[in-house]
Amino acid sequence: MQRDISALDPEIHFLGLLFINHTEEHWVNIKDNSADPLDIYLGCAALCASSAAASGHRFSLVTNERTIVIRRLQNAGFSNVPVISFDFRWEIPKSIPFYSAHFKLELIEAIAAARFGDLVCLIDIDTVFISPLRNALCYLGGCLMAYDISDQIFPHFGFDRVQKDLEYVAALRLDDPRWYGGEFLMGNAASFGQLSELIAACWERYTRNIGSFHHTGDEMIVSAALNLAVQKGIQVVDVGPLKGIARWWSSRTGFRQSTFDKVQTSSILHLPADKEFLASQAKLRYSSATFLASYERYARPKLFIRHIYDVLSFRREYPRKYVGVLRAVPRKK
Repeated sequence: MQRDISALDPEIHFLGLLFINHTEEHWVNIKDNSADPLDIYLGCAALCASSAAASGHRFSLVTNERTIVIRRLQNAGFSNVPVISFDFRWEIPKSIPFYSAHFKLELIEAIAAARFGDLVCLIDIDTVFISPLRNALCYLGGCLMAYDISDQIFPHFGFDRVQKDLEYVAALRLDDPRWYGGEFLMGNAASFGQLSELIAACWERYTRNIGSFHHTGDEMIVSAALNLAVQKGIQVVDVGPLKGIARWWSSRTGFRQSTFDKVQTSSILHLPADKEFLASQAKLRYSSATFLASYERYARPKLFIRHIYDVLSFRREYPRKYVGVLRAVPRKK
């Protein structure tokens, strides 16, 4: 149900998770020859915090190693990141791919218990606030808000395979299967409680078959739970069309994506292939206009190289890969 935005409590607590696994050697979307991955992730968190503040929002970083995180932030010159310590207790299988990401599920359980306030938005730390989150607020009030990225996932992995995986984890035939990105979940404690219960119902089937799905990570089980929620009559609102958040890749993808000039009108941008760039921007005074201009200067040569590679590999590469475009070429009249 849509609500009058003037009647809403404007205090949303945005949370980002950084779980430090001391035995983990692989960091997602970071090259092996990059700088210290932890410093890169902390730089991303610092930019997320400063951009959130510029949009009038409150952001906190949740971690299992607060002392280490605070020391590393201070050493890097970042004093703008509120850090919350959380004692994670879930028994996650040690051999599971993307081990650390699964602790987001325990964080959802804690949000449901109102550990971080009543109105919470769980976001990835490689996100940037471009403008205040407004349109999405009109739909809060017992519903969950998530980001439907089915148009990115189904073309890449195949509709039948993704549907089969979701239905197995959910243990239910899905009328209209959807895939939700892990970079945005918003609602009150009660709505997170509904989601947490459905995640718990999916957990055993998910862990029993790790390695057999097209995707391993929090998105798999959260998407299954959200599909269950929809079929049980729980309202799940897609924040994408409301310009709440947009995911955009400067790397090659298995699907066509909108041009960057279209997605940059969203309140929050998720740029998972650009963590090192995001970390470098954290040392600068933030403004959305300056950031967007800097991003285009950074991404243009990167995309050009990928376009060249795409042309050279077009006839021998299957399935087809696509390269993003910053701005659509105007049609001749």
